[in-house]
Amino acid sequence: MSVGGVILAAGRSRRMGTDKPLLNAGGRSFLGRLAEAAGEAGLAPLFIVVGDNAEVIRARHPELSDRLICNQQLELGQLHSLRLGIRSLPTCCSAALVLPVDHPAVSARTLSA
Repeated sequence: MSVGGVILAAGRSRRMGTDKPLLNAGGRSFLGRLAEAAGEAGLAPLFIVVGDNAEVIRARHPELSDRLICNQQLELGQLHSLRLGIRSLPTCCSAALVLPVDHPAVSARTLSA
């Protein structure tokens, strides 16, 4: 059984004043921690839906560049980001885990379970 992963990271983070994916959590960015946990849990493929922050994320995390999907219609909300991510998964994926980027403390063990 193949389980893919989708990290939702397209929000504008207006209240935070900075991009949530790039916030620091224990010396790593939220996005970096989540992508690492997803990889350790065996989620494959893993896609990250980004928005206006795409270039900043690409510059900070070049190792994730080929996994980024840009939501160019942010006004359609988080559900549109979810659709983009799910549609990007190959048909061999029998399931997917969706991870909001603002929960960086989730462990690989939790994702595996």
